Amino acid sequence: MTMIAVASVLVGLAVGLRFNVLVIIPINAVAAIFAAVAAAAHGSQGWAIILASLVSVVGLQIGYLCASYSRAVYSAAYAPEPMMSGSPQKSEIEYGAQTR
Repeated sequence: MTMIAVASVLVGLAVGLRFNVLVIIPINAVAAIFAAVAAAAHGSQGWAIILASLVSVVGLQIGYLCASYSRAVYSAAYAPEPMMSGSPQKSEIEYGAQTR
């Protein structure tokens, strides 16, 4: 069960860093089916199969949430500073055209 949890959190982290929220529903469905098939092939009882599916889905959600949060913090930390409203600044295109 721990292996399923760790693997699903890592997959959730990778998915959260790369994709938007629309991909999490199909990924959860595939992970739940995969965990159920793996637990059934292992010879687990019915409640253990359901628990394995639940652990995989929750692990994916936790990993996705952590990755989305870290991506938001990173983008906020490295966001360009806003321009002052009273002082117009030249854009890069205007500046590049003047230096040529």
